[in-house]
Amino acid sequence: MEKPEGYSREAVEAVAAKYSALPDTPVQASPEEQPNILFMMNEAFFDPTRLPGYTLSEDPLKFIHGAAEQTPSGYLLSPEFGGNTANVEFEALTGLSMYFLGDGTIPYQQRIVKMSTLPSIVSILKERGYQARAVHPFDETFYNRNRVYPLLGFDSFTSEKDLPDAARLTPGGYISDKAAVQEAVRQLKDASAPTFLHLVTMQNHFPFTKGMNGPNTITVEGGRPEQKDELETYVQDTKLTDEALAYMQQELLKLERPTIAVFWGDHLPALTAGIYTEAGWDQEPRLKHETQLLILANFEIGKEPLGTLSPAFLGPAVFRLSGQSLPAYYKLLEQVRAEIPGLSKKVLIGPGNRGVLHELTPDQQELLNDYRLIEYDLLEGEKYAESLMF
Repeated sequence: MEKPEGYSREAVEAVAAKYSALPDTPVQASPEEQPNILFMMNEAFFDPTRLPGYTLSEDPLKFIHGAAEQTPSGYLLSPEFGGNTANVEFEALTGLSMYFLGDGTIPYQQRIVKMSTLPSIVSILKERGYQARAVHPFDETFYNRNRVYPLLGFDSFTSEKDLPDAARLTPGGYISDKAAVQEAVRQLKDASAPTFLHLVTMQNHFPFTKGMNGPNTITVEGGRPEQKDELETYVQDTKLTDEALAYMQQELLKLERPTIAVFWGDHLPALTAGIYTEAGWDQEPRLKHETQLLILANFEIGKEPLGTLSPAFLGPAVFRLSGQSLPAYYKLLEQVRAEIPGLSKKVLIGPGNRGVLHELTPDQQELLNDYRLIEYDLLEGEKYAESLMF
């Protein structure tokens, strides 16, 4: 990042004072004991029924579509398309935005590994007595997660090597979403304290080769004949994820501790380019970056729609819904979210998700200036905000 004009300790202190003074009013009352918080970031997951021009023999997302009417739901505006999962994860865990970073940036590989610590939802919750666990059923070194997770504050990291008996839908396939959910639920059941558990799945990773996750059970009509197998395979993958999520909801209801789970897709899949072109989405960057977002819980969290929001705003959103107080940094993020809930280099989404922003108001620009200053301070500067806003 380029150093913002006027960067100094005094400038950071002024921003910290501004947002510390804001009221802290959760959306929901706090449950009787600190709730578990589960993040489930699902590889390459979006709602395929949104693609125009295709007819599916059944709805692959029966659970998700039904639950979306009964619980907070909406869309995540991914900063990426077809890959770079770690950048979506970076936003969700740290509340920092890729919007301010240069093209080609992957903070996990280029910056965080050179740091000793970085404030995150992990460190915030650790200070509140939480255990922090990460689960990713793949190579622990992928995107330097084995080095980044400890810096963010995680107590443990369960990777593919720790799950030798985890189910795969076919030999040589990725560990299934259901098996990943089963491991996450097992760890929550075993936890002796409130737990933040971050799960990153792999089942739906490219390539979408017919039979990779078992037989396809949904037919897709429309599009070119040569795309049929790829589309039906991807749709089948989403159906399996939907079933895993339905299973997870059943298991959440069995947990004694209040638990809230945030599910989202990291980015749209890298399907054959023509599929998106024929859908007209090349001219609709919002649609090429919106993935499914759903929040489940075993206690009352209402059903107010989430609209479309960036992953950087997930932490404050789940804190509000679970009755947690917000640190000053999260109050800043909430103010940005109120004005620009979708903050991406590809598209800016305005207040109330009413449409795409083409220019910023002075107030919106001031918010982004404050956000940029704090992001620079935490990533490249002297980290004054670490003691002032967390």
